Amino acid sequence: MRAQRVLDLTYSFEERAIYWPTETGFHYWYEHHGPVAGEDRFYAAGTFYAPEHGGTHMDAPLHFSEGGASADRVPLEQCIGPACVIDFRGQAQSDADAALSVADLERHEQRWGLLPDGAIVVAYSGWGRFWPEKKQYLGTDRWADVENLHFPGYSPEAVSFLLR
Repeated sequence: MRAQRVLDLTYSFEERAIYWPTETGFHYWYEHHGPVAGEDRFYAAGTFYAPEHGGTHMDAPLHFSEGGASADRVPLEQCIGPACVIDFRGQAQSDADAALSVADLERHEQRWGLLPDGAIVVAYSGWGRFWPEKKQYLGTDRWADVENLHFPGYSPEAVSFLLR
């Protein structure tokens, strides 16, 4: 059996994390940070607030489907699988709206074989080079500006192909 690795691809939760333009962003504060009154010890306890649509996140089925599962109802087993990285940096370098295509998936399969069942298909656009610069990453840094978003993604046809 081949050795397996688990890779954490998440961005840190912090003030510079990028959130959807209509979200307020990440907030962190200490409820307590310092010596405990009357005792010889230090204690720190913080609180954070973060919208669900920012940084590295999962859009739960509920996001666009009233009867869909919320994130806490998606079995963890469905979030773990073999990664298949499809490199489409070439397209994304010259087109902020580049979309992974069925042709990209077919080229990958011709070179590496069929995508395995349960594969997590990572569309590698190289867009991470813009993190955490919101304007470069999203195409806009204006509050609630969803009309001027530009970033690479998956074509609807590629998503249908993967679901089949």
